[in-house]
Amino acid sequence: MANRKISDLTALTTPATGDLLPIVDISEAAAADKNKKITYGDMFTRIPAGIGFPATAVASADVNTLDDYEEGTWTPVVSFGGASVGITGTFSGTYTKVGNVVAACYILTFTSKGTSTGSMKVAGLPFSAGSSGNTISGFSYVHRLAALQTAGQLYLDPSLTDIYPEFAGYNGNGATALTNTDISNTTDLRGGIVFRV
Repeated sequence: MANRKISDLTALTTPATGDLLPIVDISEAAAADKNKKITYGDMFTRIPAGIGFPATAVASADVNTLDDYEEGTWTPVVSFGGASVGITGTFSGTYTKVGNVVAACYILTFTSKGTSTGSMKVAGLPFSAGSSGNTISGFSYVHRLAALQTAGQLYLDPSLTDIYPEFAGYNGNGATALTNTDISNTTDLRGGIVFRV
């Protein structure tokens, strides 16, 4: 068929149903291909490079519209009492953001906990966390803490782009912050946190 302007095409007077063929010029297509149809399913399953999202999310007011997806890495920065004198190790992280939910994973492998004292903080999350009540956290691996802990499970309390590791107490006890005394020069913490932005 010859190339035609959209305005020259006849408008549909009834809703289209079934398989639809995009408007294309198939005059040079092989005879066997001229009668092929494409379905909505084909349009999604045949995308070779995935679905692209803009580098900067364009928020949608429609709650049923996925408006953001991102994968990447982040660098956890460990401190005690707000300082990180002499802290060394391998600290790395990855994340996936789907809509307004972020799953951030981390590996904190100390070679020296340094000389700073106080509550532990891990800074550097790639997105600011919303309410801590919308957070799921957990450790998949905890190795070589300075002493046996009986205060319950380790909990991560996010605030903006920081994580505050705490022991969540049992039997009505409150959470207790992890401090430099809980960490040794060979402590290895690995896990993840899921939060809403």
